[in-house]
Amino acid sequence: MLLQEDLCKICMEQGVSIAVAESCTSGINASKITSISGSSSYFKGGIIAYQNEIKTKLLGVSEALIDNNTEVSAEVVSQMAKSVKKSFFVDY
Repeated sequence: MLLQEDLCKICMEQGVSIAVAESCTSGINASKITSISGSSSYFKGGIIAYQNEIKTKLLGVSEALIDNNTEVSAEVVSQMAKSVKKSFFVDY
């Protein structure tokens, strides 16, 4: 079974919603999620923040956090995830 099929099953069984904030993956995660029939019942959308300007202006990641940790660091990714969760009103 594909990972996105497992995710679909879990989300539907638990009645949770999800969104994504992607950077270097360029939207591939959103694409894989939405390739599964019924994904619109739990997937609300996402932001592809490829440039740091989008990370800071749309996702609220501080420039200092990026400068001190790099744009692909766990700290930046964590802030992106928290922000997209809040902005899209999702569980995960």
